[in-house]
Amino acid sequence: MYAQETQPLPLTPPPLPLYPIQEAINTAEITKSDLRKAREAANLPRWRAAQELAVSEDTLKRWEDPTEKAMPTSTDVSRMEKAYGAPGLWHSWMYSNDEGFRDHIPPADVMTLQSSVLQYYSEQSEMLPHLAQLIREAVDGKVDDRAYLRQLIQQLSELLGAGHALMINLREQDTPA
Repeated sequence: MYAQETQPLPLTPPPLPLYPIQEAINTAEITKSDLRKAREAANLPRWRAAQELAVSEDTLKRWEDPTEKAMPTSTDVSRMEKAYGAPGLWHSWMYSNDEGFRDHIPPADVMTLQSSVLQYYSEQSEMLPHLAQLIREAVDGKVDDRAYLRQLIQQLSELLGAGHALMINLREQDTPA
């Protein structure tokens, strides 16, 4: 019996769907309180988060307070997602709070196994160049470049989110109907 010949994967991933696949994406309502919880999960005090988001602490407090009418813009929530290391926060916020977005973007639960595989492949491809630099940086047991460290943490977070979404899709395939 001959071993089946396989084609190597291309070095550049194929184009991806227009919507992200992340661990935190779901169609449940995300509220202003959830923005606070995301900040707290990142262990960021309000003053520090406000500083990273380039807004006043009072503005951030109003965004997180369900009794206040002030709402962050989509750009603000995108910055929160990055600052808090919370993949999917922007997508979930938009899906919960923007009717136009909901009308044009399918919810996460309709994403296919194929798109999960492609997203994971893409995230993995983006991570590969960082591994050689990480090996060089970690020779002394630590990463000295703080900006690179933050970038690496974000990239790993995105990879883990894509891996988690893929795992969920694979488990659904294994569940008896």
